Amino acid sequence: MKDVPRYRQRQGELFWFSPLPESQTLYVILRGYPETNTFKRIADDLLKLIDASPPKRLVVDVRQNTGGDLNKGRCLLSGLKKREAFRSRGSVYLITGGATQSAAMVNALDFRKELNAVLVGEPTGGRPNSYSENDEFRLPNSDLEVSYSTRYYKSQDTDTPGVMPDKIIEPSWDSYPSGRDVVLEWILAQPLTK
Repeated sequence: MKDVPRYRQRQGELFWFSPLPESQTLYVILRGYPETNTFKRIADDLLKLIDASPPKRLVVDVRQNTGGDLNKGRCLLSGLKKREAFRSRGSVYLITGGATQSAAMVNALDFRKELNAVLVGEPTGGRPNSYSENDEFRLPNSDLEVSYSTRYYKSQDTDTPGVMPDKIIEPSWDSYPSGRDVVLEWILAQPLTK
């Protein structure tokens, strides 16, 4: 087995980043939304690094993110929007996958809309137009707990089974034992923006 691809490294961490200097890229993993102070500290460190040494390309990987607090993702997006390096198409890529659901799916749409990010990978596992915001109650006789959705969200005009990436890349079985990340490889092969 070759090296473990970046998206499978540091499994115990929800949010981390790594510069890829040879490709002038900053790679960010957002597997989830850590506790607020931790999220803010990592986001601040990320923005400081961007300001100190602006990359030509930013890759945000949410393919393993099943959701959480979408406002944390929007807070990160707000900070990134203030950086001139990420204003042109092709400077920001967002990797999605079947596990990208709920808040992560909404944040993927936010990045596409607000930063003109190129979505790459597999369609998200969550529907962009669907019910969310769960509540619970207990049945009086059986004492079973019932969970139900309380609000309908319409995140895009067309109703699709998932957010469709701009470039669909489905990983092949061969990529796993070889330690390759075909999605990141495709992104890094794209020309850098000015």
